[in-house]
Amino acid sequence: MKHMDNIYNPQQEQKLISIIKNVNYKIGSYNKLKYITSNLPQNRKQIKYLIAGSWGIAITTNEKIKHDDIDVILFTNNKHPLYIDDANNIEEKCEGPIPISKKYFNENHLIKTYKNKEIIVPTINFQICAKLIGQLELRLPKRAINQIILLLNNYNKIEEKNSYKEIKYILNNTTPKQINKSKITEKIITAIKTYKTNKVKSINQFIEIHKEINTSLREEFNKLD
Repeated sequence: MKHMDNIYNPQQEQKLISIIKNVNYKIGSYNKLKYITSNLPQNRKQIKYLIAGSWGIAITTNEKIKHDDIDVILFTNNKHPLYIDDANNIEEKCEGPIPISKKYFNENHLIKTYKNKEIIVPTINFQICAKLIGQLELRLPKRAINQIILLLNNYNKIEEKNSYKEIKYILNNTTPKQINKSKITEKIITAIKTYKTNKVKSINQFIEIHKEINTSLREEFNKLD
């Protein structure tokens, strides 16, 4: 697919952000999602953004999930995409560059039909990694575990084929240097495969993987203080 670098100017970028931040719709609601996707049209040849977070999981799995906000990976004219949501609560609000290339998302994504509308979301491999890396709690929260389970129930041969290369790439760009990326990648793949035969063991493996990543991230944050 076509690479999307330098497609937006600053004015266009602010317009895109203002659509996501529109306050006339309830934060995290389907009506807000519908408004965003209707006002930010895109197609398979020209990807402008991906719906991530809990809505990305709901669209991927076609399951009903509680939503606090809508997370968007927005392609801008910067080197990296912008991770942004529609939350206005400081605790929930998340905005900043995501250290993964736009080229990766162009080559790795899912086009799903949700309520008769095509919506582009990250791959299941990315969504699983995001849950393991993005949860700041010391223990993987139950809500995150439930969402990982939904993703695992929809894991397919395409995801499996791309798993090692994709997961290692994500870890290389989002986790501290001291983490052994190859080792953690293997652990994640093992946990994914284990789920087919032993769901409880698999989830416990994911909990331990999160703990290992989280510990390393906290050590990295402490160095910055």
